[in-house]
Order: sequence, then C-alpha cells, then structure tokens
Amino acid sequence: MTNGFKSIRWIIGLFLVVLLAEGCAQNLPAIREFSQATVVASSSFDTIADDIPKSCIRRVDAEEGFKGARIVVVDDSVEFSKEYKDKLSTCDALKESLNGIMAANGVLKGYAQAIGQLASDGAVTFTSEMGALEASLRGINIGGDRPFEGPKATAVSELARFLSNAAVRGYRQKELKETIETANPYLENLIDGLIAVSGDYQAVLRGEEQQVRNVQVNLVIESEKPENKGRIQEREMDERLFATRREMEIIESKRRAVEDYKTVLKKISETHGELYKNKDQLNSQALIPLVEDYAKQLIPLINSIKEAFAR
Repeated sequence: MTNGFKSIRWIIGLFLVVLLAEGCAQNLPAIREFSQATVVASSSFDTIADDIPKSCIRRVDAEEGFKGARIVVVDDSVEFSKEYKDKLSTCDALKESLNGIMAANGVLKGYAQAIGQLASDGAVTFTSEMGALEASLRGINIGGDRPFEGPKATAVSELARFLSNAAVRGYRQKELKETIETANPYLENLIDGLIAVSGDYQAVLRGEEQQVRNVQVNLVIESEKPENKGRIQEREMDERLFATRREMEIIESKRRAVEDYKTVLKKISETHGELYKNKDQLNSQALIPLVEDYAKQLIPLINSIKEAFAR
C-alpha cells in the first residue's frame, strides 16, 4: 500500500512539474523588441498614406491657381468654379482608397502588437471589421493601380481573421510559435502590397512635381510678355518663384522619405523571416543582436520620414 501511495504521489508530482513547465512564460526579449520597433515603424506610414490624396489636391490647386480658374462670383456669392470642382473630383478615388490603405497598415501594426503581447504572455487585443476589410483592400485604386487586388487582399484578410481568432481564443505565449508560423506567408503579401502603395504614391508626387514645374515655366513666360512688363514686379516674381522652389524641395524630401519607408518594409519582412526560421527557439540569445541591429537601422529611416512630413 505504501509503495502504491508513493508511486501515485510520484506520478502526481511529475504531472505538476510538466504542467508548470508548460505554463511557465519564457523571457523573449528579441520578440518584444521586434514588436516595439515594428509598431513604431508602421505608425509612421499613417502620415505617408494621409498625404496621397492631399498631393493630388495640391497638384490641382497649383494648376488651377495659376490659371485663376478656381473661383467664380455668382449673385455676389464666391463659389468654386465648375472647372476647379471637376478637377478636384479626379482625386476622389485616392480619398476613397485611404480607408483600405490605413486598414492594411493597421493589420501590420496589429500583428506586431500581437506578437509583443504573446511574447510577454499577455492576451492578444486585435480587433478588425472583417466584413468590410477585404472589400476595402480590393477597392484601393491609385492612378489605376490596385496594389491589393487578388491574393494580397485575401492574405491580409486571412491574417486579420487569424489575429481576431487568437484574441477570442485567448492565445498566450505558448501559441507564439504557431502565430509566427501562420502569419509569415500572409505578412509577405501584406508588405508587398504596402511597398506597391508606396511606389504608387511616389508616382502621385511626380505628378504634383511636374505641375509645380509647369507653374515655374509659365510664371517666367508670363513675366516676359511685353504687355506684362512693369505690371509684374520683380519682387512679386521672386516671391512666387521662391514659393515654387520651396514646394519642389518638400516634394523631393517626401519622395526620399517614401523610398526610406520601402526600405523599412523590406527590413520588417527580412527580420520576421529570421524569426520564422527560428520559431522553434525564439528564446535563443542569437536572436537578440539580430533584432537590436534591426531596430537601430530603423531609427534614421523613421526620423527622415517624420522630418519630411513635418513641413
């Protein structure tokens, strides 16, 4: 009887040791740092996305402002001209695309937050309007390009659905490996789509830049016409040309910043790929310098983005 009791006690003790080992959270500093750096990086994209329709509006303002065709007076009331409103309507597709672009970036940010929460053995708090997500992604249209059409929209929606389920099911640190493993192919599609959006925005900026160049040329031509000699003062011309030159500098700084963000996205993808390769040993000390280097490389890139869009 005594031996039997000891055997039972030994089995119970062993069971408790295993149970405690499974439930004991590990220290995963590399995952937490990747999470924090990626959340900060993805947050900087919101400013870039917000400027996509604004760039289009600035282009229209530059064109119509030079022609003096933005305003009409109707019955003593100052109104926007029909021509100006028609030109502004060409920016509507970009405004309508903004929700989808922000939603895509929100999934990237939400995923980064989720693995940070899991690394700390916390609960996932991700939420998303699943019904509208895929439609809003497919509806993104930037100058005729649809960067999330087809499998990319599906991949982003699947990642969002997985994260929502992880939140509902109470995922914790022991599900971190599964989360990284499941997310990796979806994340690649998501990042490819955001890189495409960034490239499309650079094309929108080129359109704005070209219109500012046109204004510069036309200002010089107008000032040299005989009927305008003396009417357009040299000081006035200097101020107007200075303003256009300043606009060109701002556009160029934004274009460089977007190139930097494309680099940020590629680094997120590459570093996450390393986490995926090491999913069976996420507590490995070898991951710490890898992720620390990743975070350090992001700092100057994120700063350049902040500076470009603070003007």
